[in-house]
Amino acid sequence: MEKLKIIDVSQFNGQISWGAVKPHVDGVIIRAGYRGYGSVGVMKEDTQFRTNMNGATKAGIPVGVYWCSQAVNDAEALAEARYLHDLLKQYELSLPVYLDSEDMGPGGSGRADGIGKSRRTQYGKTFCRAMRGYGYTAGLYCSESWFKDEIDGASFARDGYEVWLAKYSTIKPKYDHDAWQYTDSGTVPGISGRVDVSYFYEDYTAENYRDAVKNRFGFSDATMDYLANYQYAKDLLKKLATKG
Repeated sequence: MEKLKIIDVSQFNGQISWGAVKPHVDGVIIRAGYRGYGSVGVMKEDTQFRTNMNGATKAGIPVGVYWCSQAVNDAEALAEARYLHDLLKQYELSLPVYLDSEDMGPGGSGRADGIGKSRRTQYGKTFCRAMRGYGYTAGLYCSESWFKDEIDGASFARDGYEVWLAKYSTIKPKYDHDAWQYTDSGTVPGISGRVDVSYFYEDYTAENYRDAVKNRFGFSDATMDYLANYQYAKDLLKKLATKG
């Protein structure tokens, strides 16, 4: 399929005119929140999360979210997943839920910035498994170098999680990926200042997968309704639609 143009935004992008944005993008990944990088590690909602979700949804733009983790154990990773799940209950997502893995504190001073590759991988997978269990398509976001050096990104891909890599270049990331954030200096009508822009190589909308599965296997509408109501519907339909 052709590349989809997806932007990602947070409170730092200010007030957004989503009606003006719509003709210029294929979707948006919205920051839902984060765990603070201080020792207490309080979880907080992005101050523009609801405004952005409501605005993008009303404009008819497919949405997904990302969460900035600072979990230092499995219990905290699960708590972050529960917190995010509660934020998302009232929304219908068409795009994945991503774990944002990177240094969160200034100069790598975040509470989880120094936990090491093995533990970071473990807690990241705990988070992603939980989000998958809630019925979402889960994935990992990080830079190309972080993917190799600071987290075992390849193991996320092997476990079937989406991989969204940041590399600000005209040259694609060298590791297998489903999406590529190629610039943090894009411009889009309706957004003041610069914005992150990515190429996505998969269409995650459940309706598209539903149609593809129905046509591929000749299933009836009743069978499709049954599949769509399955707990892991999005992952199941995606696999049926795209696997050889």
